[in-house]
Amino acid sequence: MFNGITLGRGVDGLKRVNSLGVSALSYSTSYGFDDASRLKTVTSGSDTAEYARHANSELLHAAIKSKRQMEPRLTTRKSYPS
Repeated sequence: MFNGITLGRGVDGLKRVNSLGVSALSYSTSYGFDDASRLKTVTSGSDTAEYARHANSELLHAAIKSKRQMEPRLTTRKSYPS
């Protein structure tokens, strides 16, 4: 059933998973991180989701964008009380 399928995983210098791929399906996903090792981008094919957070926080503050060929498909903004 899974004959010929290879799952690949890449890690960066900080041992964070930064890519996944499935050979038989020509599928790959890559992950980008900010300086605090928080997830910043996820890219799969021509789609990219970007995450922005408040400084020194896990709270999202800016857009979460899903883009296909550089056209925003979804933008969500979050705000939190001080």
